[in-house]
Amino acid sequence: IENTGTESLLISEISTDNQDVSISFDPVALDPGDYINLPITFSTSNPGELLSELTINSNDPGTPTMNVQIRGSVKIPPVAAVS
Repeated sequence: IENTGTESLLISEISTDNQDVSISFDPVALDPGDYINLPITFSTSNPGELLSELTINSNDPGTPTMNVQIRGSVKIPPVAAVS
């Protein structure tokens, strides 16, 4: 997430609409030009495509709430055989 504005951006909350998606996030203030990486984890045992919508709440006067679609591919790892 990057602050492309000219004022400090306070990101107060990030949530998801999918229980199989978790986000590691603490509220943060970003100065103009600053950015953060947002770790996102998919936790499911069901292989296939996983869709979610993130809701980002901030003090941006033009867009205080932004929705972002994310997509991931979940694969079951191979089982190792020892002989």
